Amino acid sequence: MKINIWIKTEEAISGIITKYYTTEPVTNLKDPDKHKTEYVQVQVTQDEFAKLEENNVEANTERNKLEDRIYEESQNITGGDFEKWYKGLSNEERFAYKTVYGN
Repeated sequence: MKINIWIKTEEAISGIITKYYTTEPVTNLKDPDKHKTEYVQVQVTQDEFAKLEENNVEANTERNKLEDRIYEESQNITGGDFEKWYKGLSNEERFAYKTVYGN
């Protein structure tokens, strides 16, 4: 059995799939021609799809651990120390902070 998925063009070229869609993603309604170059449809085997799903679960677990850590740390920071703490975060940690707090 083959499964159709949509991936970013650069991931098709590199062979490293980090995110995929089972239906065609709509990303840029204002410029539909741009969308055509961002994603391509590929076919994967059932085993390859299962591995992608497994990797997704593992990545989500790691992100959740990071978000939990960032939440715990941020709850223990006093107002005066917050700016220094936040500036010391990596880009990934800042993304986790934004995910936790929605800003």
